[in-house]
Amino acid sequence: IVSLAAKLVGPFFPRIGFPLITGYIVTGMVAGPYALEIVKQADVNDLSYINMVALAYITTSAGAELHIPELKPLIKALLAQTTAIAIITFALETVVVGLLSSTSLLSWINPFPSQCRWAVATIMASICIARSPATAIALVKEMRCKGKMTSTMLGITVLSDLFVLISISITTSFGMSSCKGLPFQGASLGIVIAMIIVSILIGVVIGFVFMGLMMFSRFEMNALIFPLGFLVFLGSSVFTTEVSKRVPEDKQMHLEPLLMCIVGGFICVNFSSFHHRFCDALQVAAPYIFVPFFTLVGASLDLKTFAASIGFALIVALVRAICIFTATSSTGWLVGQEKATNLTIWMTLISQAGFSLGLASEIAHKFEDWGRKFQAVIISIVVINQMTGPVLCKLALRWSGEAG
Repeated sequence: IVSLAAKLVGPFFPRIGFPLITGYIVTGMVAGPYALEIVKQADVNDLSYINMVALAYITTSAGAELHIPELKPLIKALLAQTTAIAIITFALETVVVGLLSSTSLLSWINPFPSQCRWAVATIMASICIARSPATAIALVKEMRCKGKMTSTMLGITVLSDLFVLISISITTSFGMSSCKGLPFQGASLGIVIAMIIVSILIGVVIGFVFMGLMMFSRFEMNALIFPLGFLVFLGSSVFTTEVSKRVPEDKQMHLEPLLMCIVGGFICVNFSSFHHRFCDALQVAAPYIFVPFFTLVGASLDLKTFAASIGFALIVALVRAICIFTATSSTGWLVGQEKATNLTIWMTLISQAGFSLGLASEIAHKFEDWGRKFQAVIISIVVINQMTGPVLCKLALRWSGEAG
């Protein structure tokens, strides 16, 4: 019922310059646990399967948008800009959060030793590298964008998540040794890299399954890509749960369903003759996926936490935006990227959503002393980036002339 309301409210937002998904998010916030309470907190938890279905669709779509002929001329710029964003964001955010960790803005971490506070700063900086594939894909579908800037945005968004997976593993191990007194586990990085490789291989298999489904012209068969994506997320969740019962906390293994679906979509569109049929099937399904997903995202945003942490969150969000602009404009200039793209591509990379919230939830589980407070701050940062990011992204894509 709330999703139907969001579907009706959403179209009013483009009239005042906002994307459709902003309308869905705002509707979810109004109907959620911190306003009208039509959707309660328990409901948000019970509806997690909507996230699985939507993220499977969104990441598969992200892979499908990475078309090799379009990416070849952009590879140099993609790698340079993604690496620069990751390094500059991590370094500057670590310094800013580390310096503020002894002030009243982060009073919950003040009592801990200096080494622990700086470890928390590195973990928060790692999460700041993350992007929102969901927002990027939703805007590309809504505006029917196609071109160099769109491909660059999607490429950086996907590659950034690989940096985050590795960075969060290293910084979490550093946090364990600094805050809990446990030895630094270098092996955990090896486990993460191994799981990324396994996830990529599984993604290749999924890509060939997608090809098999595309051989059938009937939409009913094409539509099986969506439950298949859901099963990928569900299977990964079951795998993680079962493994956690059998191995120590510092040796946990997590398959990456986001990566699997991205690789699956990439393989299907680049190594088969079903590029257009696959993209058409994804396009038809878009409204049915985005409305409930972004409505639930709005309902999931903790507005009380946001209000309590808004001062610090604004500082971190502003520093993050400056880092992205500095990295993309400088490296874009070095690799000969068009001036217009250099000055506006940063606007398409601000959004954060489910991936960042998921990482914050994992940190809350691992660090009982300060984890929940840390999660609350990340939620505040995500709220700011998710309310401003889509608007900036829509403006940049429109200025680029790539909107259909």
